Amino acid sequence: MLPSRGVCRICNIVRSSATLQHRTLCNLLDDIPPLIPEPSSQDYTWAFFCRFVPLCASFDSPGRGPLPVIQLGSDRACLIERLEVDLDNPKNTMSWLHGPSGTGKSVIAYTLASRCRQKNRLAGSFFFSRRLTNCRSARSLVLALAYQLGLSQPQAKGKIIAALDSDPGIISPSRHLREQFVRLLFEPLEAVDWHSPSRVFVIDAMDQCQGQVPELISLLTRLLSHMIDGGLHIFFTSCDHVEGVLIKHHLFPMISDIALDRTGITRDITLFLRQSFDKIHKRHYLQCRKPWPPEEVLRRLVDRVGPQFITGSIIVKFVGSLDHDPTDRMNLIDDIPFDPPLPSESSMDDFYKSIISTADDLEQAYLHLTIVVNLAGVLSYSQLDDLLNREPNQQFDMRFALSQLSPLVHIPDGHDSAVQICHESLCDFLSNSLRCGKQFTPQALIHRLLAYSSLSVMIEELPDDSDLWSRLSRLATESGSVSLRAFDDAEVLSFATYSPPEPLPFLSTIWRIMQWQHTGLQTDSRTKLALLYFCHTWQILQHLDLSAVTTLPAFRFLADIRSLPVLLAFPIFLAFEFPSSQILGSSTLEYHHRIETLDVVAEIVTDVLALKDQHKTGSCALDYACTHWAFHLSLAEWDDDLRSILTAFMRKKLHQWLVKTWCLQDLETCLRTLCEVRELCLAANPPICFDPNAQHTYQCEDQG
Repeated sequence: MLPSRGVCRICNIVRSSATLQHRTLCNLLDDIPPLIPEPSSQDYTWAFFCRFVPLCASFDSPGRGPLPVIQLGSDRACLIERLEVDLDNPKNTMSWLHGPSGTGKSVIAYTLASRCRQKNRLAGSFFFSRRLTNCRSARSLVLALAYQLGLSQPQAKGKIIAALDSDPGIISPSRHLREQFVRLLFEPLEAVDWHSPSRVFVIDAMDQCQGQVPELISLLTRLLSHMIDGGLHIFFTSCDHVEGVLIKHHLFPMISDIALDRTGITRDITLFLRQSFDKIHKRHYLQCRKPWPPEEVLRRLVDRVGPQFITGSIIVKFVGSLDHDPTDRMNLIDDIPFDPPLPSESSMDDFYKSIISTADDLEQAYLHLTIVVNLAGVLSYSQLDDLLNREPNQQFDMRFALSQLSPLVHIPDGHDSAVQICHESLCDFLSNSLRCGKQFTPQALIHRLLAYSSLSVMIEELPDDSDLWSRLSRLATESGSVSLRAFDDAEVLSFATYSPPEPLPFLSTIWRIMQWQHTGLQTDSRTKLALLYFCHTWQILQHLDLSAVTTLPAFRFLADIRSLPVLLAFPIFLAFEFPSSQILGSSTLEYHHRIETLDVVAEIVTDVLALKDQHKTGSCALDYACTHWAFHLSLAEWDDDLRSILTAFMRKKLHQWLVKTWCLQDLETCLRTLCEVRELCLAANPPICFDPNAQHTYQCEDQG
């Protein structure tokens, strides 16, 4: 519940020195009568939460790509059994599996998560990945684990829903990680009546969490220390070091420490290679006698692969290419100068260089691989071509260029299947100039290409929405009139939740309330949740500097929305951010100047819902561009062409981007992106300034 009058908690979250600018709305939320329990209200809150959960981080996400299967009877199968025993040891509530990159930690984590699910022991899983924007932050982990915990534990789900009902802004990026952890994980876990066997959180590649590994480990450790009755075990994997710091220094004593080394998996490497080569022999109808390759060749290969399963997996794909003779490819492998006694990185570098050198055009091979590893999301070959072929005299054919590198890139079966690289270690190799050598392509140039391409796609494909723009402008010009001021009436606001959270029924209910037709109305807890979340976002909008309204239509659009009374802005917000099942149509009520105003809002709502339907059929390249253009821009090397197209986009299409991205995501994300891009423009040399007042400097005020 929001504090009334004197102090507004949401304002304090947004800006600690904020002046209360929405007293009426705060009073409204405080004065709502006790809510009538409704079976559907919890479903609505849970559906609201699901919008922000990174489902792609789960161990069984389809976007994760294929993983090798651990063979029964192998050393790693025995390790899985050992890990399962550790889950039931009350003295060890956390297990840490660690080792060099490429030694198969993710496969073990995947197998353990799969087995825990089969035995109804999996509380949740999260697989970090630097390549996916929703899979590399501690906040994403909290949301994903809370969501999965709620699916399996009704008591935890009830706690999560209660936290969201009282404070929907808890899921905001502006909130502190510790607060989110406590409200969405710690308190729900405490509410669970745990029974044997213990439940398990499986977390893979903790070292790929961006900049928050020590804090995250500290929070997980504190969580386990408060779980007095047990019932929860955390299993996580990582490399030994993160940014030069030994992870072990951040762990507490009650932990099972398992190191993957050469002696533990040599047998598994041998078994994997022998079975894989037998399949290649059969598939290619080789005439040479079995075993192929001969045992001495296989032993030499196992010695050279060492503990790195990823190396063995790439060799199998390389030798088994359907376009080549496996015996010739095996001879090439025998000549590759990789040596496991060397440091892990050095061995993998030589191996990657040798595989890439088999491509016809070495420069193009490195370029195309570097593009794939720097994507912020997943795209198919055709979608990548659609995104990239935007600059004059530029022609990409990703499928052709990468087909020669199939050991390093997963070749999708379907036309729209996502391109996947073989392993995160390839990203590390391609992003390091010392390791990559003279073929290194600077990431800033790749991000410049992706930023330029994204801006081009949006300029060419974003549709105009002149009806929505003109209707909102017309409504905003009346913001000071008597008819609009009536919608800030405190008595009308106090009945705002006597409506379902649908924009058109909301407008109809407001009209009935203004006509004093209150009889039989009941409050709707779903609408209160939507209002609370709207209040959180509304305050971020209130504090946003919109001084560029005269030069950037997008800022005028936001200024128009900000000028509206709450009861008129709220249904527009509902139309953008919440699913609607309403049949569109105009009002049939008798004429009144207030009804005329409500009709204009209803027309805006209708425009928004129609746009949302249109955006469902938009190209994947356009969706990618709208979601990730600012990310690529922030890492790009700027040149005159990029500055020119950015300026054109900001003036011509930023408004359309705002509308589409609001439909795709949420307004808070849009506002934060605008702040980031504005700061990038000011930091450019020379600065790009859209404010007609030359001496004014843009400031995106601190939002928490």
